[in-house]
Amino acid sequence: MTANSHLKRLAAAATVLFVMLAPPAMAQELKQLQLTDKMITNFIAAQTDFGPLIVKLSEAGDRPDDSLKGELDTVAKKFEFANFDEYMDVNDNIAFVMGGINRNTMDFTEPVERLKKDLEEIKADKDIPDDEKKLAVEDLELEIKAAEPLKNRDNIEVVKRNFPELVKLLPDDGAEDPAAGAAPAADGAAPAAPVAPAAPPAADAPKP
Repeated sequence: MTANSHLKRLAAAATVLFVMLAPPAMAQELKQLQLTDKMITNFIAAQTDFGPLIVKLSEAGDRPDDSLKGELDTVAKKFEFANFDEYMDVNDNIAFVMGGINRNTMDFTEPVERLKKDLEEIKADKDIPDDEKKLAVEDLELEIKAAEPLKNRDNIEVVKRNFPELVKLLPDDGAEDPAAGAAPAADGAAPAAPVAPAAPPAADAPKP
């Protein structure tokens, strides 16, 4: 990971609280890992310690200094992650699976299948202006082309086993509505929303 991409990742974390990226966005950048129950347990436990850093990240914007990045790595290592990047990789892999799980049936749908469904719905929507529809269709077709399937299928069961605790980390305690800015979830699917430590109410960052 380059210094520039690392800064962008930190900036994204500051904007949406250790963002749990929507699967379509993740498909092109996700470093797929084999998740374990221990990883997810540590991930959940780390939320409290990361909380105080949310305000700092929000204030730093796209210019977090070495000290702040050091603090992020220190917290990550406390919970048995090699560094903050590995913590975020685990975050992203959890998001990839959660974004495809239907809460009603607990079935998993590959992100590319959800994208295809979105594409057909947009094509059929007569209320969308032609110029906007054209751009939306082009964007979705590019995402579909770039999308990768879930490589580690065991991750589905690992996430399902920890689903009740993970859902508590979502905005509004796991309410059904997707968070603002998240990609539309499949019917009944858990929104691929931020999984984040609780931030102080006075913070400008979104409150999970």
